[in-house]
Amino acid sequence: MNSLNDKFGKTSVKGNYDDSLKNLDYDKIIDKVIGGINRATENGRKVKVTRGALTINDSEVSVTNNYNDTQTYYGSYITTYMMTKAVEGGESTGAESLQVRYWKDLNYDKVADYAAEQALMYVKAKPIGSVKLPVIMRNKFGAFLFGFMLGSNINSENIQKGRSTFAAKLNTQIADERITVIDDGTMPNGVRTRAFDSEGHPTQKTTILEKGVLKNFIYDSYRAKKENLKSSGNARRNFNTLPVPSTNNFIFKPGTTSLEDMIKDTKKGLFIERTIGEWLSRPSSGEMNATVTHGYLIENGELTKPVKNVIIAGNFFEIIKDKIDTIGSDLSNNGHMYSPAIKISEMTIAGK
Repeated sequence: MNSLNDKFGKTSVKGNYDDSLKNLDYDKIIDKVIGGINRATENGRKVKVTRGALTINDSEVSVTNNYNDTQTYYGSYITTYMMTKAVEGGESTGAESLQVRYWKDLNYDKVADYAAEQALMYVKAKPIGSVKLPVIMRNKFGAFLFGFMLGSNINSENIQKGRSTFAAKLNTQIADERITVIDDGTMPNGVRTRAFDSEGHPTQKTTILEKGVLKNFIYDSYRAKKENLKSSGNARRNFNTLPVPSTNNFIFKPGTTSLEDMIKDTKKGLFIERTIGEWLSRPSSGEMNATVTHGYLIENGELTKPVKNVIIAGNFFEIIKDKIDTIGSDLSNNGHMYSPAIKISEMTIAGK
């Protein structure tokens, strides 16, 4: 019989709850926000803050079943973003975000500095001509794109409904042997670290790709029992939805090359900071594309001209198998997805 989880359990986790939030007063929060807004315009920077948010979540999560079992964990989550606009020299915007577990880790000045400087640096950005070039993805952009494309294909719901190309590829080499990806619900300070999932099943560390070999999919109890397997602790739900499999902390393990060296080793290429439309890529077919809003042309190992309004395109499955040039060392997160900077040997760029 296919059913929900009928036995509860917990994993011992660290860094998922900031007890100091209980004593955090509104004045400190307001000071943090106003300080960030003021920071963006310091040192004569000709920008204005156009949008932003600071959200603090202090939660108690309990799961109860009809066997009269109940278990609880506490969690905290702090997220912020800031958007800016240049007020002189041309049309240009900037943005930065940050997601942390602890108030002490909320570096709002860093968010403001990055968003302001980005707006200023791209005032003179222009498209380049259509070409095929090596592409270096900033860690936060790579985290979203690779997490989105790969995460969908290792989701057991998509596997069982025929929406994933990975269904028959367990224990086969699908990616470059330098690529290892894990899903870890127990990662210290991870954005989605928790003691148990939304069905009360203990979270765990699951290897997805090991040296390019596909090792596991992610499961909740319902999909696992369809295949006579155990849940991987990946059930997630809102209060008004049924549980579905979803990644916890989804981590593309870093390499050893710095972003600076990656750029220095590129004779000609494109560095990408931000895009729009990447969510329209198709994980099932591997076709991915995005419009670059913030990028830099790389010439002779240096960032030279700011670039915008060009489209990058390529096939995700081909990229992870044959076109990974370099894996960076600068691991960072975009929400619960973690990645270093990644250099792809070639992508199609559609420009002016």
